[in-house]
Amino acid sequence: MAYIQQKVFIMSGTLKDNITLFSNKYTDDEINKAVKFSGLDGLIKSLPNGIDTYIEEGGKNFSGGEKQRISLARALLSDKSIFLLDESFSALDNKNSMEIEKNILDIDKTIIMISHRPNDNLYKYDDIIVFKDGEIAEHGLYDELLKKDTYFYNLIQDSKEGENDEEKKQCSSESTFS
Repeated sequence: MAYIQQKVFIMSGTLKDNITLFSNKYTDDEINKAVKFSGLDGLIKSLPNGIDTYIEEGGKNFSGGEKQRISLARALLSDKSIFLLDESFSALDNKNSMEIEKNILDIDKTIIMISHRPNDNLYKYDDIIVFKDGEIAEHGLYDELLKKDTYFYNLIQDSKEGENDEEKKQCSSESTFS
């Protein structure tokens, strides 16, 4: 099982070292596929030394989202059949998070996702287990859960209202500074 967690362990070394965990067993093609899939390719192109850029201990010179993508690239290289994603994209913006999650759901793996942030990819999951106060409140397919008009339905509605509020704030701030 590949465990991709919210807080990523980063060692001092190059970006490539951190992706491969200092292993020489991966081909450049395998590494490049993992880099592209995890969304690190744009970052690597922008770095003066590319994939050979040095990372400080703990990843001090990288953002939380960049570190989470490194963790995903590691998992992809491991080629495990089960991925456990524990708030793995919490440091990414919604657009990048959704795109990466969509890509992950399209690969032939068992994906177990732990998230506090409902999103539009939920309809792709075979089973959604909803917890409330540490107990299973309900489970089922996305459409089934929405029809029940219960706790899950309210979570989805609240998240959509929050997105609309964010869009209004962004439009407001954009027009203020135009």
